[in-house]
Amino acid sequence: MYNLLRRSKLDANREVNEATCNVSDAIKAFQDYNNFICKARSAISDRGLLLDIHGSADQKQRTELGYLIHSKHLDSESYSKDVTSIRSLGRHWCGDDNNCFKNFICGNRSLGHFMNLEGLHAVPSPENKKVKLDVVHYFSGGFTVAKYGSRDGGDIDGIQMEFSREIRSRWGENTRNKIVNAILCFHRLNYT
Repeated sequence: MYNLLRRSKLDANREVNEATCNVSDAIKAFQDYNNFICKARSAISDRGLLLDIHGSADQKQRTELGYLIHSKHLDSESYSKDVTSIRSLGRHWCGDDNNCFKNFICGNRSLGHFMNLEGLHAVPSPENKKVKLDVVHYFSGGFTVAKYGSRDGGDIDGIQMEFSREIRSRWGENTRNKIVNAILCFHRLNYT
């Protein structure tokens, strides 16, 4: 499912009051969006993955991957699976081994790794483990991955993908195919 409404009309990646400004049509669209996610999650009987895809005004040619890890914790590598939206994935493969889990954030099992293999820059990834100081704002993940990812339990993980303006400006079939291939490779390795 996707939402093509402008954020000034509905920002589904926020709490309902902030997302809708209490406008009845926007509230209905917000409820429909969230009900669809709930229905899709309940149809999955095993582990699963939700991707929350956005565009950012960032001029850099990269995709920011949000796992609910604040940039300062990402840069210092002071995070654990228990605070992330892919907690279930970490628990499945790593148990309590936090060093193992970091492979799913910025190592060779991460979505960023597969983006890099397709020639697409991603943060975090093995090539870009840190957000760095040149980034004005890093999107660590919003309402959707916090609510529907596995941080608070369950087997459905969530990753927010913020595609920069530069990447979207060349959003032709070749770029889309690279992104799809990266996602499929990540999913095949970690979820099947």
